[in-house]
Amino acid sequence: MSSAHHAHANEAPDWLNAILDPELRREVRNDVLASDFTGVIRTSFVLLERRIRESAGLEEHQYGKDLIDRAFQPDKGILQPVSPDGGERAGLHNLLLGIFLYYRNPIAHRPVYHTPESALQVLSLIDHALRLVGEAVERSFHLERVAEQLGL
Repeated sequence: MSSAHHAHANEAPDWLNAILDPELRREVRNDVLASDFTGVIRTSFVLLERRIRESAGLEEHQYGKDLIDRAFQPDKGILQPVSPDGGERAGLHNLLLGIFLYYRNPIAHRPVYHTPESALQVLSLIDHALRLVGEAVERSFHLERVAEQLGL
């Protein structure tokens, strides 16, 4: 991205405003300002994992594929949205797993360098994944919540 995209060194570029999740924008801002675009991806995955872990009530040691499987595996994932369509449940699981395997794993295991453009593309995927996680939480069947509503 050229310097025309932002006026001052301490001012985030305009494209960062395209990210809808306010916490994600906040978390990656310092990496963006430092032009650490691989850091942008790493930081955004830390947030995504934390959000999934906290939403599913899972332990700190669960991450990556194990975390996605525990939270979203069709028919037995903790955050599996109630949906009559098994294909949609499998699609959510596969989409999140694919994002983790393709984008998170490489930066966790070897040097990977992102350009501002590629960072924005991956950041947009993570932004969308955060929205999908939020929707799954809202639509999930939580036995504890139902029991509480029934006074059990």
